[in-house]
Amino acid sequence: MRKWLPAPILVALLVSPAVAQTNIRPDTNPRVPPQAGQGLPAEDREFLNRAANLSDAEVEAGQPADRSSTPAVREFGRAIAAEHAKLRAAVGRLAQQHGVAVSHPSREWWTAELQRIAGLSGEEFDRNYLDWQLKAHLALVNLYQQQASNAAGTDLSKFAITTMNQLQRAFGEAKRLGAAHGVAIETIKQPPQY
Repeated sequence: MRKWLPAPILVALLVSPAVAQTNIRPDTNPRVPPQAGQGLPAEDREFLNRAANLSDAEVEAGQPADRSSTPAVREFGRAIAAEHAKLRAAVGRLAQQHGVAVSHPSREWWTAELQRIAGLSGEEFDRNYLDWQLKAHLALVNLYQQQASNAAGTDLSKFAITTMNQLQRAFGEAKRLGAAHGVAIETIKQPPQY
């Protein structure tokens, strides 16, 4: 006697691989490696600038973390600041190797928000601080994922790929701490495309 799968399960098994693939968008403007004598493509220079800027923001975010009433949040802030100081130095070395001057177009987007958060206390501080960390880490993960997927230069894509593990781990910790304080962030999980 043959057993048949119920229709809803059969449909789900057949449709789920197709649905999972609908979120992958190929790069419509693939980059080619720079030719001899050319500098880095504009996208790679922009990556180095944004990566440096976001790491600087994370280093500065370590200072208000000391105001947290929760030891785990304080430790998270310190660890993130230390990790991003190292990451910022690595980005600086890569930029120097490629002759890119890293600029900081505006520190205002994080400075004002961190000052506002630093004025809070207790649970309100923790929620706002973790919300800021979740948004910053989502921006970092997306930036490095895009660079890992699209970089023409092998050293930049290798750097982005190897850094992704560290960023994903920190993002996971931020989500765990956020959940403990009632803070979450919407993410669409996409598989790496490199």
